[in-house]
Amino acid sequence: MTSVGACTDNGSKLDMAILMPCQAFALCSGERSFVSCRTYVAIPERPRCISNGIACIEFACRSHWMTVVRDRFTGALILETAYGCSLKSREDNALRKMLEVTEETSATAGVLAATLVDLFPALVHIPTWMPGAGFKRRALQLRKQLRQVIDDPFQKVKRELAVGTAQKSFVSSLLRDPDRSHWPEDYEEEIKGTAAVLYGAGLDTSAIVLSSFLLAMVLHPEVYRQAQEEIDGVVENQRLPEPQDRSSLPFLECVLKEVYRYERRTA
Repeated sequence: MTSVGACTDNGSKLDMAILMPCQAFALCSGERSFVSCRTYVAIPERPRCISNGIACIEFACRSHWMTVVRDRFTGALILETAYGCSLKSREDNALRKMLEVTEETSATAGVLAATLVDLFPALVHIPTWMPGAGFKRRALQLRKQLRQVIDDPFQKVKRELAVGTAQKSFVSSLLRDPDRSHWPEDYEEEIKGTAAVLYGAGLDTSAIVLSSFLLAMVLHPEVYRQAQEEIDGVVENQRLPEPQDRSSLPFLECVLKEVYRYERRTA
């Protein structure tokens, strides 16, 4: 396709096909200055630009919200409960690995009939080098990543226990068991798997419950105020509520039960 040329103020040739619409309009209209003509094009473009801008802002807000609720809060809380990891940001190595592997596993292995081997089970026996065996190579790679995600935090807790710096957690409590000598050989593997499942199974469901709670409090501020007053009456701004306080917080207990039912997204 032949491009249309136009001369600029310094006499050089420009390709109209690669110009922005406002620049092309200015040159075609005989005007030498882009600034003097951009208003003619900018005015009708404003509604579309504003609409697109709002959509971009909404998408960025949703992404940031999920990063805060799911990754930085819920994910970090589960890892701290399971392994005693104190995470500061999404860039923490343990959290980043868990997120990447969990998301990829859910997107590939978690989808029914996502690969040919789901439809033709005999394909599991073909060599990894054969054309069309990409699913098998990817599965082996994913298995290696999963193994690393399961093993690394567990070994970290064992090293911390050996030097006396381990924080209280699900894994450290089990490894401190005085009856370890009576454990079966695969007991540590059971601990590894259970700790990893705490994250994989609890991440999205916990984040959904937290999101539902925040939505309910925004829509019903009177409920929020009453629940806050009840909490203040028990803890007196001195500490956070603890499990033994539940009997003294009947209204909050009802709020939590309603949150589990409210906008339920999982079975």
